[in-house]
Amino acid sequence: MTSVTHLKVSLEHKRKQKSAARSRQSWRNQECDGLISRERFPEIPPRVQYQLSGLGESLLAPLRNLLAWVNVNPEQVRASQSSYDGK
Repeated sequence: MTSVTHLKVSLEHKRKQKSAARSRQSWRNQECDGLISRERFPEIPPRVQYQLSGLGESLLAPLRNLLAWVNVNPEQVRASQSSYDGK
């Protein structure tokens, strides 16, 4: 393997590690906030399973309303963004 190829592989490996760490931290933050629950299984390799908690499920309706609003108003948001970018 050439040194350039080795460097690319090494950088890609580090990027994946950082991405996995960010993902784990995001899951932990949501668990800390009470939005999800985590079940650990004593297996090799280790396995965990996540599911929405009652609090997390109570957030679904407001999120659906937000998504509905986004789907109805995209042109107005884009126009505001364009107007702001022009300042």
